[in-house]
Amino acid sequence: IEPDFKEDNLSRLLEKKIKDWEYQSKKTDNRVTQLLFHTFYDGLIPFGKLLERADFDVITLKSIADYHRETCCAENIRIFVCGNVDQEIRDCIRHAFERIPSHRPAPELPEGSRFFHPQRIVENWPQSLQTSIMLCRPSLPYTAPETLDFRFMQTLFCNYFGSRLMQNLREKNGYTYG
Repeated sequence: IEPDFKEDNLSRLLEKKIKDWEYQSKKTDNRVTQLLFHTFYDGLIPFGKLLERADFDVITLKSIADYHRETCCAENIRIFVCGNVDQEIRDCIRHAFERIPSHRPAPELPEGSRFFHPQRIVENWPQSLQTSIMLCRPSLPYTAPETLDFRFMQTLFCNYFGSRLMQNLREKNGYTYG
């Protein structure tokens, strides 16, 4: 509710995030995902921005505090509780979270398919040891009633190459899908 952002914590976190970004930016699968979202959202929203090193330099304690003040409000929070939850625990949770200020919610992301224009994007990395290919097309919006059924069927029939097992086989052992 009243965070205490500290400069030394921010500088350590930024150092870590920059190193992570530098490492990830050398991976083709990360780059193809960035290009996909950039193209899908036409670069019009932050989610579709191609991140650059200079983007980290504009992060300050003030910008974080401003962002927190503007977007961290009751309208943007959903509470999920699982387990043996009796009325006393519910009351305790309600009491703890009803103190969260209520004001304006964060803006909703626009439906990506309205920006979508089919195209082919190729980025050549001559020194790369791996190639990543991603196919994209508009599908069901997250709010559609059939989305959960579709995602279940997609996972069931299409497998999931981003799973930890597949990632371990590819990255640690050098195996390919074949």
